[in-house]
Amino acid sequence: MKFLVLVLSVGFLATPSVGQDMTMDVFYKKADVFLSKNVSMSKVNYKGLHAKPEELTELYSAIETMDLSTATENQKLAFYINAYNLLVIHQVVSKYPIKSPMEVPGFFDKMKHQVAGKAMTLNDLEKGTLFVEFKDPRLHMALVCAAKSCPPLREGAYFDTRVERQLDEAMISAVNDNDFIRVNSSKKKVELSMIFEWYKDDFKSKKNKMAYINYFRKSKIPSNYKVGYYEYDWSLNE
Repeated sequence: MKFLVLVLSVGFLATPSVGQDMTMDVFYKKADVFLSKNVSMSKVNYKGLHAKPEELTELYSAIETMDLSTATENQKLAFYINAYNLLVIHQVVSKYPIKSPMEVPGFFDKMKHQVAGKAMTLNDLEKGTLFVEFKDPRLHMALVCAAKSCPPLREGAYFDTRVERQLDEAMISAVNDNDFIRVNSSKKKVELSMIFEWYKDDFKSKKNKMAYINYFRKSKIPSNYKVGYYEYDWSLNE
């Protein structure tokens, strides 16, 4: 009997924490399944996740312990994008019910998580990691901050093998969305998301932000249209 108890005790202690040994490929696949089940039309099922958080908890643990020491640039890029979007969802679920991420003090700049072994806030991950390493304005359309005025949230994960195409798709999806880019042809006016004002310096790679937007738009916005910005709606994307 003592031997049995010892074996059971050793077995319990040796059990790895959830997500500890998850490979990058498995992480992408699990994140893809999770997002496809819990995101629809850019809305997230926070209520359901609050009631049954097991899959989210597993992914959160994998984000904490992922080893990036031998990761390629595309693997890191896809991992960080997925990590950001999943951490946002995790933070909302941990504070649910809320009406906006802005209700939570320090939602973006105080609440820290382990991301591949490094303590980071969401701002650290976005501005101090992703944009420092990759400097890609398309990221603004891939990172979704739990607000209704955010770009459309992908109903699936980013994968290293197709992250470049997926970033193009995110940009195309956002700038061709009539709620995100509001064109009034009769008044020759366009209202842009405040993202293009807040991060205007990031969109200089295509001469200016309107040229950058038109590069991805199916229906080009004429150069003589007056450009304005609509108020950002921080209501929860639920």
